[in-house]
Amino acid sequence: MTVLTGWSCSGTEKHFLLNIDANENRISGPAKLSSIFTYRNLIKLDTSYHLGNIVKIIKRDRNFYVLSNYKSVFFFDQSGKATGRIDNVGNGPEEYNQILDFDVHGYTVYILSYKKIFTYNLKGEYTGQYDLSFIANQFICTNNGILYKTSGKNTVLTFAGYKGNIISEFLKPDLTNRLCRNVQFTKISNEIVVYQMAYTNDIVILNSENGHFENKKLTNIPGSLGYGKYESLLRIFGDAADNHYGNSVCFDGITSYKEHIAFPYLSKEKIYLCNYDLATSICKTFPAGAGSKIVNDITFTDLNFLQTFSLTVSDDCLLVYIYPYKIEEKIGEFLRDYPQYDTSAYFNFIKSMADSSSDDDNPILVELKI
Repeated sequence: MTVLTGWSCSGTEKHFLLNIDANENRISGPAKLSSIFTYRNLIKLDTSYHLGNIVKIIKRDRNFYVLSNYKSVFFFDQSGKATGRIDNVGNGPEEYNQILDFDVHGYTVYILSYKKIFTYNLKGEYTGQYDLSFIANQFICTNNGILYKTSGKNTVLTFAGYKGNIISEFLKPDLTNRLCRNVQFTKISNEIVVYQMAYTNDIVILNSENGHFENKKLTNIPGSLGYGKYESLLRIFGDAADNHYGNSVCFDGITSYKEHIAFPYLSKEKIYLCNYDLATSICKTFPAGAGSKIVNDITFTDLNFLQTFSLTVSDDCLLVYIYPYKIEEKIGEFLRDYPQYDTSAYFNFIKSMADSSSDDDNPILVELKI
C-alpha cells in the first residue's frame, strides 16, 4: 500500500503516518455534502429485529453485523433485510455473559466475552470457543492473529494467535490509555493495524506479519495534542482534562476504508472531517460541526450524523447511520432554509422514508465515498 512507502521516507517525515497540509483542499465556503461524497447509498434496516443501543456496526462483503446492548449480534444483507442473529446469553457451555466486542474475519464471527473467544459461522451457528490467559475488552482480527486491548496487565496491547497464544505485547498502561472507544482499532490493510492513544496525535502501529509494534504520529498538523501533554492534563484535571486542551489540535477517532483514512479533529473550537487518500496522498478537509456552511443534501439534517462513524467499521465505504425520527425532526427546518428542494425527487424520497417510520424504527445506514 502507498502508506508503507511513506514509512520509508527520510528525515522526520518517517515519524508520521500521514504527511498532510491541513489547509490543502480545505472546503471552507458554502458547498453541498453530495459534492464532497460523490457516492451515497441509503439502507433502511428492517424491523424483524428491533435494535436497542447500538454498540458497533461492521460491514463485510455487502453484509452488515450490528452489536446491540452488548448481548446480541444481528445480521442484515445489503438491502437491509434481517438474515440472522447471535443471541446466546447465559451460563451454559456454549453461552456468554455479555459481548464486550466482536469482529468478522473470513467466514467467522468472533465474539469476546471476558477471557474467552466464541466463534460462529456467517449463519450465526456456534462453531467453537477458546480461553484467553488475559483479560481483554476490545480486539481486531488480522490475517496473522488478533490484536487485543487488555487490562490488568503490564501492557495495554497484546497480539495473539487464533488459539490465544501470545505473540507480542506493547505499551505500558497509564491514564491516557484507559480510554475505550467502541471502535478502538483501525485496520489499513490485512496486516497493518493502527491504535490511537486517546485524543492525541500519537498512535501505535502493529505489523501483524512479524508482530512488530512501533510508535508514530498520526499527522504532521502543527499544534497537535501530544501524548505527554494529555497525560499531564489528566493528572492535573482528571476527567475534566477535555476542557483544557487550549489551542491544541485534538483527534477523535480514526477509521479507514479501501485506500482512505478518515478522522475528525478539533482546532480552535471548530470540528473538521479529514479524508486522506492513500493512493494519491490527497487530503480533503471540510468543517463538520456547528456553524458549518456545508449543506447536507444527503439526509437533510445537520451534520451530526457523520459522527456515528466512530461506531462503525466498513471494508469499502465511510459508513454512518441516522434514525428516521431525526430526519423527521430536521427536514422541515431544512426546507424552510432551502425551499428549492421541495421539488427534488430525492428529497421527497427521503421525506417519505422518514414519514413512514415510527420513533422506534431501526436506523438508516448511509454509505459514503469520496
